[in-house]
Amino acid sequence: MKYYHQLFRHNPEEGKYGDCYRTCIACLLDMKPGEVPHFMNTDNYEEGDSHSQEWLAERGLCRITISYPGSYMLREILNTVHHLNPEKAARYMMTGKGARGVNHTVVCFRDKIEWCPVIGKPKKFKDALVGPAECPNEDLWFVHFIGKLV
Repeated sequence: MKYYHQLFRHNPEEGKYGDCYRTCIACLLDMKPGEVPHFMNTDNYEEGDSHSQEWLAERGLCRITISYPGSYMLREILNTVHHLNPEKAARYMMTGKGARGVNHTVVCFRDKIEWCPVIGKPKKFKDALVGPAECPNEDLWFVHFIGKLV
């Protein structure tokens, strides 16, 4: 896997939406961020999510997402993913709230945050994710795996 920093920082007041999500997908697929569409270049999450699933499907891939309640601690989720998949570990993405106070996606491996598209390799988890993602009805953590369509 090659690591990349995101191309756009989140600043919706200036019409710029951060591209951490597409950057993480690019890292997992060994692509450059510019080769993956900026799905979340909007404040409409559902639209961006739909476009990302379509783009992945065109490549024979899909995203599998598991949500965890916001009451869970980050360490609990990382440990759970690693415990359930200890031998043949796969890299995956995780979405929560970033240090800048907006929803943010990072790359994880086993029980660690391996790469943050803003700061690079985090020294501590709290450098990359500080809490669950803010969602309309409740705060949630999201773990995303990219897999092959059957």
